Amino acid sequence: IQWDTLDSWTLECLRTLSRTMYKKYNTLPVAFSRFDKGEKGYIVKEDFISALKDDYGLQFSDADAGRLFEAVDANSSGRINYWEFLD
Repeated sequence: IQWDTLDSWTLECLRTLSRTMYKKYNTLPVAFSRFDKGEKGYIVKEDFISALKDDYGLQFSDADAGRLFEAVDANSSGRINYWEFLD
């Protein structure tokens, strides 16, 4: 994630999400596995949106959740790999 290029809304949402993930699962590998539906080793946008709503109870519109996904998908591959997730 290029933190210095994010708008304030995206930055605050990602910080909140990070805190929420840590409180719920205590480790990032476990949190990653909650997003990685099907254990593919990466997260696709649909799984990301689903996890935000179903696993974390966060109510973002699909468009806003997509903005967050794109911010984390640093190489714009359409997938978030483990290292992008950790960043």
